[in-house]
Amino acid sequence: MSFDFENFKPGSVDDLFKGLGAALASEAQTWFAKTREQMTGYLKSISEAVIQTQIDYAANRISKRNAEFLMRSHKRAMKVYLNGLKYETFEFRQTILDTAVRALGYAVRNLTGLNIAPQFVR
Repeated sequence: MSFDFENFKPGSVDDLFKGLGAALASEAQTWFAKTREQMTGYLKSISEAVIQTQIDYAANRISKRNAEFLMRSHKRAMKVYLNGLKYETFEFRQTILDTAVRALGYAVRNLTGLNIAPQFVR
């Protein structure tokens, strides 16, 4: 369930704290649900390629030289994936920061009518 920014009108510091927590939890859950499938697909693909290379080498369908080349390629693919994952964590941090600012902006606007974060509050 997504957080209702339009009606976020905290009456106390505790309400503000709980509302921010709910907004961040909702956004994090959405982000992880969206990227989980992609992450799983990359790891599964690389894992299957490694296993297939090992099977082909054990069955003498490829030479040792080809198996070594393929394993280096799989290692490079994994490094590329891990570098992409680093970027994803930066993207996630920015998403969380944006959500916190958006929630605070809506709280202020809904309580005072003053829009302190026009780039996030419509």
